[in-house]
Amino acid sequence: MAFLIERGGHVLLLKRSHDKDHAPGEWDFGSGRVRQGESAVDAVYREAKEETGLEVEVVGPLDTFHVYRGRSELKRLGSHSTVEREAVK
Repeated sequence: MAFLIERGGHVLLLKRSHDKDHAPGEWDFGSGRVRQGESAVDAVYREAKEETGLEVEVVGPLDTFHVYRGRSELKRLGSHSTVEREAVK
């Protein structure tokens, strides 16, 4: 699952850690895995909060796409989110 956070016409990009095995140090949208029993929308809320500290509103799905890493194929759902409020907890 990947998410795009937009507010006022601006998009938030996150810089990947240099320790990551995939695209280290590059700018990217937020992303993460959907836990067993969790909906894709709930995963967006959780991952956005974990990665940015922001509470977001999911506007809707953008696309479904496939990501290939080595021999593995991952199916991802991209979501469009907006910042719900200015204060970051």
